[in-house]
Amino acid sequence: MASSTEFANIRIPSNIKLDHNPNVITLLRCFSEIICNRPVDGATLNSRIAEFVHPDYHQETNGNMLNFDQLVSHIRALTEVTAHMTVTFNRIVAKNDRIAMFHHAQAEKKDGSHISGDVIAILGFRDGRIATCYECAEISSDDPSDQDLILRTE
Repeated sequence: MASSTEFANIRIPSNIKLDHNPNVITLLRCFSEIICNRPVDGATLNSRIAEFVHPDYHQETNGNMLNFDQLVSHIRALTEVTAHMTVTFNRIVAKNDRIAMFHHAQAEKKDGSHISGDVIAILGFRDGRIATCYECAEISSDDPSDQDLILRTE
């Protein structure tokens, strides 16, 4: 069974079991290796995202759509704003190729200020990679310009 120490900057409560569904491990690795501990250059970022995310990926966040290329652009935009991020998975329920999750993200921005957000999502997997994501997300920040970080692209 994987432990939370294998996932840098990811917090996993002890009641979340990691040994029953390989898609859970894929999800946690994606967040740890891409969202929280990002590759340095753009080419590496693209190839690393492709390891975890299906090329036919589509996401709906708060009623707005993103495809694979827009997701890559979104992650790049996050790297432009944040210095580092930690994600706490409060709940994960996995059945076959579907995962429902609730997580809380905290980040320090490059300007030294802080931002946090809560996300409830349902993910679908195909060929061992994330293929769909339907989520409701909310940002908490003192800076009104941060509200678009949920979907910001470059």
